[in-house]
Amino acid sequence: MLTYRGQALTGDAIHFAPHTRAYRIDNLHTALSRDFLQNRATSPLYLSGGSVTGRQDAPILASDVDATTCDKDKPDYLLRASRIRVDPGHAVTLGHVAFVVWGKRLFTLPTLVIPLDRPCAEERLFTPGRP
Repeated sequence: MLTYRGQALTGDAIHFAPHTRAYRIDNLHTALSRDFLQNRATSPLYLSGGSVTGRQDAPILASDVDATTCDKDKPDYLLRASRIRVDPGHAVTLGHVAFVVWGKRLFTLPTLVIPLDRPCAEERLFTPGRP
């Protein structure tokens, strides 16, 4: 297990280079908290499969990863991405991403960008003092 920015990351193999603070996790399994996602999601984001690499003050890169907010062992829905780039606090960019519901791929997009630097709908709807 590797703890990174307060998140527990597990996998089949974890490689860490202390001098560069770079890491690689093979066959990742983790849940990213709402706090880690700066409350830009309404529930934790579960990630599994593939590999993830990163280092301090650099984007997080991943390949062949499933992502979902469904907490079931076999999620009802997920995004299956060939490539992911996470720029913390800015955006998550998914490449060749399929939307899968109950095990069936509904459609695939070449690129999907999820901004992390904008308020989520929940904040826009329920901000006290806003008309």
